[in-house]
Amino acid sequence: MRDHTCGVTATGRVGCWGYPGSGRTAPPTMAFSHVAVGDDHSCGIRADGTEECWGNTTSSWGVAPAGTFTQVSAGFQHTCWLKANGTADCKGDNTYGQITAPAGPFVQIEAGSYHTCGVTTLGDVDCWGQNLNGRAEDQDGDFLSVSAGESHSCAVRTNGTVHCWGYNDFGQTDTPPGLYQQVSAGLNHNCGVKTDGTVYCWGYNNFGQATAPAGTYTQVGAGSSHSCGLKTDGTIHCWGLDSSDKATDPAGTFVELRVGRSHNCGVKADGTVYCWGHSVDGQLWLPLPN
Repeated sequence: MRDHTCGVTATGRVGCWGYPGSGRTAPPTMAFSHVAVGDDHSCGIRADGTEECWGNTTSSWGVAPAGTFTQVSAGFQHTCWLKANGTADCKGDNTYGQITAPAGPFVQIEAGSYHTCGVTTLGDVDCWGQNLNGRAEDQDGDFLSVSAGESHSCAVRTNGTVHCWGYNDFGQTDTPPGLYQQVSAGLNHNCGVKTDGTVYCWGYNNFGQATAPAGTYTQVGAGSSHSCGLKTDGTIHCWGLDSSDKATDPAGTFVELRVGRSHNCGVKADGTVYCWGHSVDGQLWLPLPN
C-alpha cells in the first residue's frame, strides 16, 4: 500500500519491494501463511500462528501483539489481528475508535481507512471507527465476506447478493443486480464477480473504471480510477484510467491479482511476481526470488 509492496512466495517466503528508506526493512526469511500490507508497514503470520511486523515498526500499528493469530489486516495507520478464538486485537491510531474492536467472535476482519469491519460467527457485519456517512454502521444478516472501501463498505451474503453502505454520492452503495462470489470496494466504485464468472461494476465512472468488460473472471479488484480482473484463462485485463500504465494488460498468465490505488501486482503460476503501474517509490521492484 502507498510506497511498498509485499508478497508470499510459493515456498512461504516473504519478499518486499518498493521505497528502500523510511525504515521499510526486509522481513525475516521464514515461512508465513498470510501477509498484509498497510500504509507504511507490513505484517505476516507464520505457520505456527505467531506474528511479526516489519517496516515502520516505530509506530504502534507496526508492532505485533503477543499470541497466535489466524488473520491480519493492515489499514491506514492501524492493524487488526484475528485470534483463533475469533477475537480481534487491533493496534494503532484510535482517533475514531477504529482499533476498539467489539467482542465478536469474527470469521473475517478488514481494516479500512478510518474504520474496520468484521464478519461475526453469526453472519452479521460489525464495524467500528469513523462512521462518516454510515460506512461503519453494523449490518444484520447472513454474510460471507466484507470489503472496506475508502468511504463505504460492501459485503456478500450467503445467498450471493451484495449489500453496500456508506457514502453514496456516485451510486457506489446501490444494490447491484445478480448473485456474486466476490466483491471489491474501491475509492468511489465497486466491482464484483458474479456466480457465472461475469463482472459487474457500479459507482463513479469518469474514466471507465466501472465499465465492466466481457468474458469470465475468477477475481476482480477496484482501485481508485481503474479496475483489473483475473480471467478464467489466467490472463489479466484492466480498464479505466491508464496513467503510468496501471490499466495496461500485463503479459503472461496469473493465479492471483491485487489492485491498488495506482499500481497492481499479480502472482504467476510459477510463483514469480509481476507488478505494473505507478513506480515513483519503487513499488514495482520485484521481490526476492524463492
